[in-house]
Amino acid sequence: MFQNSGHQSKGERPVKNPAGRILTLYPYREVAHMKPALTFIGAGRVGTSLAILFKKAGYPVLGIASRTASSAEQAGALAGVPVLTAEEACRKTDILFITTSDREIPRVVAQLSSDRCFNRGQIIVHTSGAHSSALLAPAHAFGCRLLSFHPLQSFSPPSLALVNLRGTVFTLEGDATVMDIARQLVRDLRGEPVIIQAEQKVLYHAGACVASNYVVAVFHLAISLLQAAGFSPETARRALLPLLTGTTANLQKTLPAQALTGPIARGDISTLSAHFSSLNAQCPEFLAVYHQLALYTIQVAGEKGTLDAEQLEKLKELCSPLSADQTL
Repeated sequence: MFQNSGHQSKGERPVKNPAGRILTLYPYREVAHMKPALTFIGAGRVGTSLAILFKKAGYPVLGIASRTASSAEQAGALAGVPVLTAEEACRKTDILFITTSDREIPRVVAQLSSDRCFNRGQIIVHTSGAHSSALLAPAHAFGCRLLSFHPLQSFSPPSLALVNLRGTVFTLEGDATVMDIARQLVRDLRGEPVIIQAEQKVLYHAGACVASNYVVAVFHLAISLLQAAGFSPETARRALLPLLTGTTANLQKTLPAQALTGPIARGDISTLSAHFSSLNAQCPEFLAVYHQLALYTIQVAGEKGTLDAEQLEKLKELCSPLSADQTL
C-alpha cells in the first residue's frame, strides 16, 4: 500500500479512500523505490522523534496530530510537517502511527472507529512496549493491518537531543502480512528488527524496564548509600557516574557474567558480611533490597565460572535467609 505512481501494474488492487487519494496495495519489496505515506497521532517524544527521523529517511510524513493544539504545533514545527486533526491523520495516510501514551491508545482507536476513519489496507501502528497489536483490534473490522512497533530506546525531548536510532532493536508484533514492510521501516531508520509473539510482549517489556528504569532506581540507591556515608547528593552522583559508565562499557564488550566484578565475583565473604552488618546498623531500610540484589548477583557469579561450588554455597548461606532483626 503506497502512494500511487500514476500507473497500475499487474496484480495491484487500487483502493480509493475517502480523502480521494489512491492507495495501491501490493508487496513492499516489489516497489522498493516508493515509500508509504506516514502520519502520527501523538506529539510526545516518541511520535515527534519518529516523524523527524522518517522524514530524514525519505518518507512522506503528511502530518502530526495531538490532543492539544500547542503540542501538535510544537511537534509539527520540529518535524517540519503540517498539523492535522486525528481524523485527517487517519484518513489521508498509508501507515498511521499512534504514538500516544498506552492508556490513550484504546480511546483513540475507538474514536477513529466510531468516526469510520479507517480505510481498507491501511497499516495501523502503535509504539507501546507492553501491549500487543490487539490494542488496535477495532481497525481490523475495516480491513486494516495491525502492527506494534517498539524501539528499545529511551527518548530525549527532540528539541534538546534527537535520539540516534542506529543499531537500536525494534520489536515487531502483529499481522504476518505487514512484517516485510515493518522490517523495511526499521532498516530505513538503521535499526535492527526483531519479531516477537503477542504473548511475549509483557515479559519483553519487563526486561526492558529492568535494563532502563530499575538501573536508574539502583543508581538512586547507590547515591542514597553514599549520602549515608557523608557525601552530598551531587558529589555522590558525580563520584558514581564514572563507575556506571565503566560498567556499561564492559557490557558492550562482553556478556554480563564476564563483566561482573566486586566482592561476590571474588567470593569475598568477609566484605559481603561487612556490607550486611553496616546496612543493618546504619541503613536498615535498604537492607532487604541489597539482599535481593546480592542473591541474584550470586547466580550471575555462578555463570562466570570463577567460583567453585563451595564458594557459591557459602555466599548463598550468608544471604539466605535474613535473620529476624535484619528484615524491614
